[in-house]
Amino acid sequence: MPPKQSIRLTNEALYDGTQNVGVTAVPLDARLVITEVIVQSDPDNKGIVYVGNATSQSFQLNPGEAVVIAIDETSKVYVIGSAEWQRVNWLAVGR
Repeated sequence: MPPKQSIRLTNEALYDGTQNVGVTAVPLDARLVITEVIVQSDPDNKGIVYVGNATSQSFQLNPGEAVVIAIDETSKVYVIGSAEWQRVNWLAVGR
């Protein structure tokens, strides 16, 4: 198992969420102004989750894997599953 990443907390807000993902690309639920988001494919998923933008979601996450994205708004991150009933967990640092 890879080492856990440390999170640097400052005066910025910390947000988190979990959402179901199917075979249609959807943005992360919240529309938050942020500086960075970690998106994780839930460890209990049976399929693959893909992450990207509104037009292309090609970054593959196997169950339990995560990606860190420097971006200014959570709703600019899109996710799609290889099958229905997948789940993503996310953690974001707000401005």
